[in-house]
Amino acid sequence: MFLLNNFVFLNTQPGPLPASDKAILDILEHDRQEALEDRQDLVNRLYNLHEEVRQAEELRDKVTNTHHRHTSMHRETEVVLCSGVTSQPVSCYS
Repeated sequence: MFLLNNFVFLNTQPGPLPASDKAILDILEHDRQEALEDRQDLVNRLYNLHEEVRQAEELRDKVTNTHHRHTSMHRETEVVLCSGVTSQPVSCYS
C-alpha cells in the first residue's frame, strides 16, 4: 500500500506493478507536477500583482501629498498677492 496525494493504492500483487498500473501512476505523477507548476505560476503572478498595487499606492500617496503642498502654497501666494495695500490678507476669491 502507498499514498499518492490523498489516494491510497493497494498493491495486492507482490513484485513490480503491472504496466497498466504503472502507466496510471506515471500519468498521475505528470498531472501532479503540472499542477504544482501551475500553482507556482499563480503564486508568482499574485506576488507581482501585489507588488504593482503597492507601488501604485505609493505613487498615489506621493502625488496626493505633492498636490496638497502645491494647493497650500498657491493659497498662501494668492493671499499675499491679493491683499494689495491693505494691512489684512484678503483672498482673491472673496
